[in-house]
Amino acid sequence: MITYGLFYKLIIILIFIPFIISNIRRKKSIYFHTVFLGFMIYVVFLVGVLFFPVIYDKNIIFYSEETVKYLNLIPLDTIISIIEYDPSLIISQILGNIIIFIPLGFFLPIFSSKIKSLANCFVAVLLISSSIEIIQLLLDLIIIKSYRVCDIDDIILNVSGGMCGFILYRFANKWFKINDQLSR
Repeated sequence: MITYGLFYKLIIILIFIPFIISNIRRKKSIYFHTVFLGFMIYVVFLVGVLFFPVIYDKNIIFYSEETVKYLNLIPLDTIISIIEYDPSLIISQILGNIIIFIPLGFFLPIFSSKIKSLANCFVAVLLISSSIEIIQLLLDLIIIKSYRVCDIDDIILNVSGGMCGFILYRFANKWFKINDQLSR
């Protein structure tokens, strides 16, 4: 079971306060503030899911170091294992890693003028996802009772989700002129 504490939410909100004040001073549109609020909620959710879960299963928390696999650098190894041996995890593990990064691919080109091409979005999502996996590995090594695995397949799936989000952004921008509405 995963729960989220109040502590990290307050930290994230405190980090966003300078950005909020800056945007208010620049007299951005209400549409921009609404989209930015959506982005803030997404980041709080993302940080909560990726870094602050609380597991109640004793078998997961109290393991011996010999049974833990901290790092998987073999591409598609975990994905193939899930499909072959435990298809019930397809939705939570495979689709979950894709879906959780779709908003990132959507929001990046909205808030960064440098991320307007698929290639730039790919690099940005790849760097963000890789950073997250490295932080999870470091947390595993520091906090011996963690259950996270640094997995190349997570990066592959996260980047796939980010690319889906970028494609959705392109369609939405074409139909709804998101960039035009944000600049008003």
